[in-house]
Amino acid sequence: MLASCSSECKDLSGESFCVHYKKLCTTNVNVKQACKKTCGLCVTPMDCDVAIVGGGLAGLYMAESLLRHKKETKVCVFERDVRLGGRIFDYVFPQVPDEVVGLGAWRIDMAHYNMRNILNRLNIPHKDWNFYSNPRTETRGFFARDEHEIKRKSFPALTQGKFKDMTCSQMLDYLLRKEHVDKVHNFATFETFQKHYLTPEGSRFYFDVFGYDGDLDGSPEGVVEFYEQLAALTGKEIRPLRGMSAFIEALAKSARGLGTKIFTGDNHKILSIDKQTNQFALKTSQYEVSVGKLVVAAPPGAFGSVSGSVAEQIQRAPEFQSILPRPAFKGAAVYPTAWWEEITNVKDKLYPMERFLSNSDCLGWTLPHSGSGRNGEAVLHVAYTDGVCGEKWGEILKLPKDVMDREIHRALEYKFNRKIPKPLSTVYQYWNEGAWYLQKPGSHVSMKQVTQWAKRPIAGEEIYVIGSAYHPYRGYSEGAIMSANNALNDGWKIPIPSPPQQQYAPKGLADVNWKNIR
Repeated sequence: MLASCSSECKDLSGESFCVHYKKLCTTNVNVKQACKKTCGLCVTPMDCDVAIVGGGLAGLYMAESLLRHKKETKVCVFERDVRLGGRIFDYVFPQVPDEVVGLGAWRIDMAHYNMRNILNRLNIPHKDWNFYSNPRTETRGFFARDEHEIKRKSFPALTQGKFKDMTCSQMLDYLLRKEHVDKVHNFATFETFQKHYLTPEGSRFYFDVFGYDGDLDGSPEGVVEFYEQLAALTGKEIRPLRGMSAFIEALAKSARGLGTKIFTGDNHKILSIDKQTNQFALKTSQYEVSVGKLVVAAPPGAFGSVSGSVAEQIQRAPEFQSILPRPAFKGAAVYPTAWWEEITNVKDKLYPMERFLSNSDCLGWTLPHSGSGRNGEAVLHVAYTDGVCGEKWGEILKLPKDVMDREIHRALEYKFNRKIPKPLSTVYQYWNEGAWYLQKPGSHVSMKQVTQWAKRPIAGEEIYVIGSAYHPYRGYSEGAIMSANNALNDGWKIPIPSPPQQQYAPKGLADVNWKNIR
């Protein structure tokens, strides 16, 4: 039957054959594969006023807002994964059902008024979620909580000269002085800029105390621009009781209630986007969608695989090409007991929400959760790291899971400097397409230029690009919402929400406690 159908479809007279077998398209795989590409009869036509490509935070908020403000009546969301949420991804170990592990976005800052608006409007229960006490830090085999002690033990060269009395935050303030930033264009990457002014040893001190090296590969101008956005943060955090996924669940529920059609899974992945007369034509393996307005709510990595004339025009834009995705790795484990609290030496104990940073074996941040199971089971966020270390774990994750478990266990024993029990269960997530985004070195495109381009990426067309990758507030959920608000205002004249009167005022770079917000 397969050969016959394929042969018939190639002839003009073959249409009648495919019409005859059209009813088998959903049940007979041979007929479906043979006929759908030639006669196209296994693809169902669909019409939407607005198609949103991507069912993450920005896409769902966009759909819900268009219908809530009564600007559109027929909105469709297409998400390639079986779950909604994109980089917002939570996991619950069955042994500790009340503790939600964030494998993607963790929390929102009190300065994120757009996210707080959603939190309040959709009645999402939340709590304070602050872990900014002095974290325990391991550097070069030494353990300490005090930065000056870390410097004395692990970076003795920095105890002399201009950096001898500076904390890590003060060194970063020094780096970002106006006279230094004015020369930033003379450097290839933020790493070369940082090492020039802080020295290679000072740059390593910064990384070991702050715990992030993903900034280093970005264009120096872009990273400085990113830090200017971080200056508005307060370091006071809140988090939904059921994790950041509560935002996704609430927005999806509201959007569906207002009439949004949401399609998920590989069969609904957008494969191509073209222009046909005055309509856009989107294709999945099951549908051929005609739409009047298009919203791209997918990050660069995901959208880069979409073909078609419209998609490729967006992808070729210098602004799109300038974005540098930064991978990150997160992992968690559940243990029979909270063994980190049973350590007898008070200096070595780790308490709930107390961070422990060590980059020597690439685990980055480790964080105990506060909840426990019926039999005393406890959850440890074993790793959160980016940059080169994140890529290392991403490669190991391609191997069988028991290999990954052994490597993580070995790294934890080094980090805690003791034998530890085996976990009951583990979970890992590697964000290979980017957990957050910078600008590529040499791109000569600023984050603000990307934001302006995303409002109307193709002149004269009703196309909008949204998401945190396309806004200077990169890596934060707030940036995704601010980007969507730009599109809602530009395309539908929906006013951009104003910050509250008592909004936290942005600080000068010299006034920021960088350790508290990174």
